[in-house]
Amino acid sequence: MYLEKYRQQIEEKLNYITLTEQDIGEKLWERCKTIINSMAEIVLGIMEPVNKGTWFDGECQAATEDNNKAYRKMQQIYGTRSLIEEYKEKRRKEKTIHTRKKK
Repeated sequence: MYLEKYRQQIEEKLNYITLTEQDIGEKLWERCKTIINSMAEIVLGIMEPVNKGTWFDGECQAATEDNNKAYRKMQQIYGTRSLIEEYKEKRRKEKTIHTRKKK
């Protein structure tokens, strides 16, 4: 139903385009693009993006901050084994929490 109406509306509008030597190229494309977009708005309406919910809460924020602190500490003091392991552990915890919250 919508597709047929959309197609008819576009055909009607495109038939009214008059072409001159100067219009061929960018101007023609701009006219066609404007017609297509305006007809889509008229026939289908404007669709708002769907909010999937916010999963990033205080627990995620705290895990990310801990991970960032461990990373900065590892970068400042030439990456010793213990600092690298601490960072990896914090990163794993952060990723686990984020994955769990996203589901």
